[in-house]
Amino acid sequence: MQQKERANRAEGSIRRRSSVQKPVPDARDNNFNIIRLIASIFVFAGHMEMIRSGTPLLFSIHSLHEMGVWMLFLISGYLITKSWLSDPHPLRFAIRRFFRLWPPFAVMVLIMVFVTGPLLSDNGVQGYFQSSWWYLYLMNLRFYPVYAQPGVFTNMIEAYVTNGSLWTMPVETFAYVVTPILACVYGLGRKKRTAGALPASGASVAVVDASAQAGSAEPTEAWNGRKPVKSPESAELNRSNRSFHIAAFVTAAAIAFDLYLRVCKADAVVVFYGTELIPAYHLITMYIIGVFFTFEQAKKYLNIQVAFVGMCLLIVFESSGVFLQYFLLLMVLPYTVFSFAFAPNAAFSRFGRKIDLTYGIYLYGFFFQQLVVYWQNKHGVTYPYTKTLLLSAIPTLLAALLSFYLVEKPAQRLCRAILKRMREGEERRKAERRGR
Repeated sequence: MQQKERANRAEGSIRRRSSVQKPVPDARDNNFNIIRLIASIFVFAGHMEMIRSGTPLLFSIHSLHEMGVWMLFLISGYLITKSWLSDPHPLRFAIRRFFRLWPPFAVMVLIMVFVTGPLLSDNGVQGYFQSSWWYLYLMNLRFYPVYAQPGVFTNMIEAYVTNGSLWTMPVETFAYVVTPILACVYGLGRKKRTAGALPASGASVAVVDASAQAGSAEPTEAWNGRKPVKSPESAELNRSNRSFHIAAFVTAAAIAFDLYLRVCKADAVVVFYGTELIPAYHLITMYIIGVFFTFEQAKKYLNIQVAFVGMCLLIVFESSGVFLQYFLLLMVLPYTVFSFAFAPNAAFSRFGRKIDLTYGIYLYGFFFQQLVVYWQNKHGVTYPYTKTLLLSAIPTLLAALLSFYLVEKPAQRLCRAILKRMREGEERRKAERRGR
């Protein structure tokens, strides 16, 4: 009898607490847009020196452009997984990813093949198209990396390479395919049990543990007159913890294998589908770490001050062995990126909401950097790094702006229209089934 009375009091406290409306945080109250831009600038600046002199700019011992690409894959792992969880429908997810990735990329490839390629070729326009392999660059449209064009950029340090940054495209596409699989393995996106899932008999009322009897804890069990039954809240907490532990294990395994490749297979070359698999795996590791930070249990340890100390340690140990260098990198870089992304009172939360040029910078930056250096080599002049960087940045930003307004935004409008039609069709079919 006393147990039932305590259960009734606990049930009343649940109703009182559930009636209090908690403020809902803005999902966009973060710094992801500015991080994406910073990462793009890292890539752009790092590529500039590689194209000019063949030597990379370094942050500590790591190439600046590599740091930028790693950052982009980190935040992609988080954001793409969140996109999947918001609507875990394979076809709709594929449509969203396709219209985000392919149309701007396809336009760039077509421009390279039919406009800039013929104009820049040492063979002339006619000689370019008379070549037996001018069309091979179109294989990029199916994310098979091809860099060479007939007679194009022949006087560069790395000759016969047009837009060498395209190698990440098949890696990113593969990451999109892996995302639903990882979510399934982790148990993300499963339907949560609600209070309605409990037995509806009059004897089923909520009870709490010893601390909850004092009114300070959430109920974890239900009383059915004979034995306690776990409440939906407790079951959901256990499910979440189990998913987090699985994700932590998979992430740790991915990091361990990444370290093995960096230490023991640094000079190995394995190519599949035109892509070097070991550098590709390094990016996938960053993506998997990004997926891991979709868990609230991982976010609660983020602290921008601790992240600053971690970055200092990364610099201090730059002369240590390869294993320690990359172990610190794989620990510190993701922690720093997400600590800054979710910093309280995000100062850059409104940045980039209306205009996002980062994809356009990625698509066209490497090419315009090559073009500026090609012109310098052709005319026997050499500009300093900063001047060359600025000369490359002007046409890159213009191309990114045109890509955003003429390609990316229309593609997203078309995507939303297709998804809307799909939802309307699904609702209509559901209504028809209910009518039967």
